[in-house]
Amino acid sequence: MSQFISPDVKMELVHRQLAMEARADPTVYPDLPQQVEHLNQLVPLEQINQHHATQSVYKAISVRDGVTYCIRRLHGTFRISCPKQLQPLETWKKLVHVNVVQLREVIVNCKAFGDNCEFVSLCFEFPQFQLPGFSSTQLQQGAGVVEWLLWSYVIQLSSALRAVHANGLASRCVDLSKILVHGKSKILLNCGGVADLLTPDTQVQQLQLEDLHAFGRVLLALATGSAFSARRDLVQQSMSYVSSHYSSDMKNLISYLLSPQPTRKSINEIMPMIGARFYSQLESAQIRNDILENELSKELENGRLFRILSKINTIVERPEHNMDPSWSETGDRFLIKLFRDYVFHQVTESGKPWMDMAHIVQCLNKLDAGVNEKVQLVSRDGYNFIVVSYGDLRRYSFLHYKSGNFVLSF
Repeated sequence: MSQFISPDVKMELVHRQLAMEARADPTVYPDLPQQVEHLNQLVPLEQINQHHATQSVYKAISVRDGVTYCIRRLHGTFRISCPKQLQPLETWKKLVHVNVVQLREVIVNCKAFGDNCEFVSLCFEFPQFQLPGFSSTQLQQGAGVVEWLLWSYVIQLSSALRAVHANGLASRCVDLSKILVHGKSKILLNCGGVADLLTPDTQVQQLQLEDLHAFGRVLLALATGSAFSARRDLVQQSMSYVSSHYSSDMKNLISYLLSPQPTRKSINEIMPMIGARFYSQLESAQIRNDILENELSKELENGRLFRILSKINTIVERPEHNMDPSWSETGDRFLIKLFRDYVFHQVTESGKPWMDMAHIVQCLNKLDAGVNEKVQLVSRDGYNFIVVSYGDLRRYSFLHYKSGNFVLSF
């Protein structure tokens, strides 16, 4: 039925929700802390290697807002000599962009993992995206992505870098393993701010130029389907592949990003190379937005119907009021009970239970609207027939719900 969310969107959201609700087996991870500051229910998102890993990633839920976050823990020791070292991270926190995973918090002196040292132990907190990187999706196929999708990635990554550079920052994480895939074609830059603390560098312009070179390497890898295509001994062969399989605009764009000249480049300079393809990306985004808005409107209707069901089932057949004459199922309450049977207890001509979703939705909508249409209700013994309008039923259910002195909890 059109009343319900489409199967594709449903499966996408269900898989995402299952990933969000995953729990760690304590027998497999006995050393996993129960809580890190305000974050609990930690689940490793990558294989934990205690001896050689420099970073580890976990999923956790905040007790402040109940939202799932990603914790990136930096192993080893770090010395923060002055608060100025944390200044770039404050800028990263303020950066909000649709293609950048926002840095929410940096936990300094984190002792939850048993770090006992005179230096600083750090945990970076990001919104949780249980998503694969390119290294585990497209590149498994050993072939480049189609050109229209590659241009979509170009537009999204360039938009992300434009926002980062405009804030006086450098991404320093334009790498296949640091780019998350969201849904079918949306991508996000991850790990912003981590490199700024690990290896502080004031040469922002040079770092921004390195972002552009890394951008070119990512595009070349996606075009050829090989993470090693940007190696110095393979670049010419990779560019030949791009020339034969993609448009000249894509080849020129990748060449421009990989070229050491000019020594000063700006992400804004690639906009003429994108050209009218930007409109295609905008159109796709608007179509996607319309689809999700339509699905959201269905859920709005479903929420309204759920509230009606809750009221009906709260009123009828309450066991604690069986001996209370003022709450007996007579009169108006009897009508509500019969209406509940009329909606949900339909049977076929042979007497078999029959669930007609269209009938259920239609009846609940008429009840909520309080239309003047009349409905014939039949008692369970089949001897009593009552004709009543939806408007009267709505009024009765509203009055008895209000008179029940219910304690509401949401």
